[in-house]
Amino acid sequence: MSAEPAKLSSDDHRLTRLLEFGGTRFGGLSSASLIIVLLIVAALVFRFQLATIYEVNWDEFLHLAKVYLHAGGDLSAPLQSIYVHAFGWVTLVDGTEVDQVVAARLAVFALSLGTALFLFLIARRLLPMEAALLSTLGYLAFSFTLFHGNSFRTDPLATLMLMAALWLIVYWPKRLRAAIAAGTLIGLSGMVTIKSVLYVPTIALVLLITLWRNGDHRRRLLCGAMTGATAALSFMTFYLLHRLALTESASAVARVEGAATKTLVERDFFNAIAFFRLALQQNPAFWALTAAGMFTCLVGLARSRGPERERWAMLMACGMMLGTLLVYTNSFPYYYPFMLAPAALLCGAAMLVVPERVRPLVTVFAGLALAVSMTANFVRAQAKDMSAQREFLEAVHSIFPEPVPYIDRASMVAAYPKTGLFMSVWGMTNYYRLGTPIFREVLERDQPVFLVANRRMLELDDLGPDEYGPAHFGLFAEDVAVLRNNFVRHWGPLYVAGKRLTVPRGGVQTFKILIAGTYTIESEMDVTVNGERRAPGETVTLAQGRHQIGAVNEGGNVILRWGDSLDRPSEPPPDRPLFTGF
Repeated sequence: MSAEPAKLSSDDHRLTRLLEFGGTRFGGLSSASLIIVLLIVAALVFRFQLATIYEVNWDEFLHLAKVYLHAGGDLSAPLQSIYVHAFGWVTLVDGTEVDQVVAARLAVFALSLGTALFLFLIARRLLPMEAALLSTLGYLAFSFTLFHGNSFRTDPLATLMLMAALWLIVYWPKRLRAAIAAGTLIGLSGMVTIKSVLYVPTIALVLLITLWRNGDHRRRLLCGAMTGATAALSFMTFYLLHRLALTESASAVARVEGAATKTLVERDFFNAIAFFRLALQQNPAFWALTAAGMFTCLVGLARSRGPERERWAMLMACGMMLGTLLVYTNSFPYYYPFMLAPAALLCGAAMLVVPERVRPLVTVFAGLALAVSMTANFVRAQAKDMSAQREFLEAVHSIFPEPVPYIDRASMVAAYPKTGLFMSVWGMTNYYRLGTPIFREVLERDQPVFLVANRRMLELDDLGPDEYGPAHFGLFAEDVAVLRNNFVRHWGPLYVAGKRLTVPRGGVQTFKILIAGTYTIESEMDVTVNGERRAPGETVTLAQGRHQIGAVNEGGNVILRWGDSLDRPSEPPPDRPLFTGF
């Protein structure tokens, strides 16, 4: 007598239905793939939203300022500025610099769709559909990609070019036209940002892997050599063409700033480590999948042969981009969208170790885990908006309707000529290396009429008596003193050129003007300026040099404020810093 087949329990039925659902197909896509696609769409919606509200980073203002410099014929640095030719239209956008950055971000967002597409196409060449989609989701859902993937920087543009080049190499290793196109993209990306060199080991390794394939090695070698030669030639060609459109030489201050390439060789990893820890905390599912994918690739490399080994090797070559975190000290959050585009393939590779029957279901759970972190990070980002920056810039343009020179950390008022140095980590490092105060020369030469206290070292009224120099990441004491002696607070973080003076009773005080112009007298008594009697509220024109101020009767405090009764907004200034970090 034959045994009756075992009956399935209700739990077994539910599991079976789950497994069957994962493999169900809708219009050519499995249900698992469809779910991942929907999560990818959600990630793109989140990114679009953040492009319009997320606080503008100081580096984005700098990139906008370079567009203005080029429009005015004043851009002098040829490296990492070729993007200005594609974004000249941004200066025509109505509103403040915040509105112009948002417009540029939306253009970058559109371009970044291409990056995601090339990532998916490369992944699809090496992975099953669900795994390829998971790699794409892993990249888009990463917190720093959400926050900074749309940033108005050179990095997203170079990422698109490098991923397009990698796609051409992976798909058509024997086509000469593809090799030339890939080389051209690589060369142009080097002009966009010098950090594109960090992709070279990955691209070179992928080229070498293609040489392992059976058949036509000579053709593959020719294409690989053509890619390298075209990259070098296109870089030099774009460099020379771009340089012809620029002014001849940089200023002395620009020489202090012009050391971006030093970030490739610096050995201070303090900030890099801090941001890596933050990346780990905000993206646990991504890193778990990446670690599993790396382990899977290593096992696959050891156990496979032929074309299968080539696939594992290519996945590992793309994952090698994670290694740049060990050598590139400037790996701030905006570096991660640049670096992770190829490395995200490891997320999908993790699925290859999963048995095929349950792989769709596991892929869905992995995608949902990524989505949970993504949603939490998106909600957290809502509090980091650009309202304070927009309000402040509207006030600045109201007070100074025409462009005037100014001082700040990073060209926040990009439409106006900034003076002084770019106060980033590497900018300050080179300032310290020079070891010489610069702001007396800056004030005398460039005549800045206002100062934006958008970095601690510029909060002149709030700095402690010893809060200066490298130990406090501040300006040299001499520079702090010069700025304090020549600027007065006007509205919140806005300072304007001015002098605070104490006039002795019956006496005369000599003072020096570094920033020439019309000044309004703010005092409670009449004074004499260079022997002429002046009442409170009157103006006096002061040239550079020494002047005298005296009391008519009683002595007291006097403020000389640049401008003719300069406007001051009736609303209180923003109650939060203009920059709150990444």
